[in-house]
Amino acid sequence: MPVRVYYDLLGGLPASSREYAALKNPLIHPVPTGDYNVETLCEVDDTELLLDRAKRFCPEAVPYIEQALVSVSPNPAG
Repeated sequence: MPVRVYYDLLGGLPASSREYAALKNPLIHPVPTGDYNVETLCEVDDTELLLDRAKRFCPEAVPYIEQALVSVSPNPAG
């Protein structure tokens, strides 16, 4: 997610929360626009908690979190 969205999400979480702990050590990648994208590695359960929180107060983060969940979902048998 873009760094601005990351900080909006992080800033809305209590520092003692599990979600905050999952976000506090991100990987930051430069992007061609001169901005940065933030990637956080965490367990699926923590990602689902983050999605719930984002839906409540940081809707801009929702599509990035949903995409992360899709990327780790097992593919349906085909």
